[in-house]
Amino acid sequence: MDPDVESWVAEFEATADRSPDAMCLRGSDGHVSYVNAACSELIGAYDSLEVAKFADYVFGYVDDAHGPVRKVLESGESWSGDTGLTHLRTGDSVPVWVSAYEVTGRHALIPVIAMVCRDLRVRFEHERRWRRAAEAASAHAREQRAVADLSRIALTASPSEVLAQATDTAVEMVGMKCAVILEPRFPDRSELIAVSYSGPDTPPRPLPIERPSHAALVLRSGEAVVCTDSIYETRFPTEFMSARGVRSGAAVVIEGFGEPWGVLAVYGSEPKHFQDAELAFLQTVAGVVSAAIRRHDLENELRRRSLHDPLTGLPNRVLIRQRIESIRHQGNPYPIAVLVIDLDNFKMINDTLGHAAGDRTLQLVADALAGAAEPQDTVSRFGGDEFVVLHRGSNAPALAARILRALSVSFDIDGYEVTVAASIGVAVDNHFRADPDELFRSADSAMYRAKRSGNSGFAVFGDEFARSAVRSDVENDFEFEE
Repeated sequence: MDPDVESWVAEFEATADRSPDAMCLRGSDGHVSYVNAACSELIGAYDSLEVAKFADYVFGYVDDAHGPVRKVLESGESWSGDTGLTHLRTGDSVPVWVSAYEVTGRHALIPVIAMVCRDLRVRFEHERRWRRAAEAASAHAREQRAVADLSRIALTASPSEVLAQATDTAVEMVGMKCAVILEPRFPDRSELIAVSYSGPDTPPRPLPIERPSHAALVLRSGEAVVCTDSIYETRFPTEFMSARGVRSGAAVVIEGFGEPWGVLAVYGSEPKHFQDAELAFLQTVAGVVSAAIRRHDLENELRRRSLHDPLTGLPNRVLIRQRIESIRHQGNPYPIAVLVIDLDNFKMINDTLGHAAGDRTLQLVADALAGAAEPQDTVSRFGGDEFVVLHRGSNAPALAARILRALSVSFDIDGYEVTVAASIGVAVDNHFRADPDELFRSADSAMYRAKRSGNSGFAVFGDEFARSAVRSDVENDFEFEE
């Protein structure tokens, strides 16, 4: 070796031996004259001889136009940049940052290039972690926006709109082929029916709830059920999945009041290992749907209670008024009528048999009125022992007669035979005005006229009756309660 080269190599070795970076000397002929311990460790070599033997495999060919040796020789200057070394044991590419420069003089027969290689795997791993963290944060932000949008819709939209948005969101965010929400059919819960579906083809047909299925398993267990690959599924039959051309799926419970309300399920075309974050997102969507369903059910119950009598379940004064006002605005093909039914002997029943028997009497009377009324009629209780029927037929007196016949039978209450007497006042809307206050006043007046007769019966309010002294007496004695 040229003495000048030997001195350069010796000086390089003295520095390289203590360096944590991989360092080596390679001639323009490809021969490796030196590697430090860090270099041997980086590429998995047992010693420097092994490195020299497989130099082209580890470092690449010296005449490679993109290699560090060629770059330095052509430019006559140092070169630095990213490249890769091949690990001798695994064959993996080891990413490194290389600083290369010539250590021999310009008159050397074989120029020798020094290469300092810094392992970039830690940096790349950090970058991958940062990238994964950024992707996870971005996905989480998208999920939060999707849940926020769904929650906002759930506050005002109808249940069907919320369910449709939920399946659309599940398909988009989890990246699946289709999504379905299944609900047990009311009231017998014998079948699971698709109440919302997002995806190709048509919604699935009803599934017998007793038959083993993905959704039925979720309902029975009350927990999320994941199918990674339908080919290897043994817990339930997979005909449902095969028919839709899907291989994987995940389903979660939609909670209801005291029992599961339904199931949210998503399905994909390929086998899939669902991540915990994906299942958590599905459960969040199911939670929003559950809250929306509960809100809707609660609002319906509150509305029902505000418009119905709690004892008999019949419509109350407010609902009757609303329906008459609706007739006023929408019209009615024939005159409507209001019948006010007042029980003549209810106080005696309460006083002798007690309030529980009185309540039961009112319930039986409500049933009798509903049986006597026509399908389009509305039977209501205004309070106490007063009932009102909104009649949409053309023969209100015939209805009053049927009601009296229905109430003429005895009711068995706690072993006592109870007979109810009633007085009925009828007011017919002959002028098509559908004025609730006018109809209530007129029917009340007629009812008081029937009551003064002393026997169960009915009276019809008419023009000649309106001018009678009876109406004057009622106006003096009675205040209509709105």
